[in-house]
Amino acid sequence: MLMVFVYGSLKRGFENHLPYCRYLQSVSEAAVIGKLYGLSAGYPGLLVPGGFERGVGTADALADVALQQRASAAWLDSDICQGESRGMWNAAFDCGWGEVYGELMAFSNVQESLAGLDDLEAYSVGGPCLYRRVLVPVRVADRYQLAWVYVMDEDTVASFAGEYIESGMWRKTTC
Repeated sequence: MLMVFVYGSLKRGFENHLPYCRYLQSVSEAAVIGKLYGLSAGYPGLLVPGGFERGVGTADALADVALQQRASAAWLDSDICQGESRGMWNAAFDCGWGEVYGELMAFSNVQESLAGLDDLEAYSVGGPCLYRRVLVPVRVADRYQLAWVYVMDEDTVASFAGEYIESGMWRKTTC
């Protein structure tokens, strides 16, 4: 199962949910550590601490799901690692990061789902990208697991005149 954390227009009730979430199997309220920005283009951008990244997306959807499963089994499935995740979470707060709220989605039909999401987010391996797809810890209630999320770098956020969203929750605004 492909696990993806979404924080913008892919969330339930937003314009990209139905067209891109055809193979959605489950959804849960969730959070990641990061900084959320509203961009001049009308969508959000997320920064995450570098130490939180557990992998980088490739052009092979099945390999990415295998990486997600291996990394999860190796790091997050034990009670000790759950405590380590809480410690990382708290340390990130001390360094000026906060929680960004969204939804953790589980997708079937991995190849088609990921191809559509990568296309929407303008993610391509080895070329210029608007977003990068990385594997990060996600908090669902009091448990942690790994999921893919689309993030930007600071220069990209700045180029879109990103405004920090202190609440950590993006809501599309219209003029």
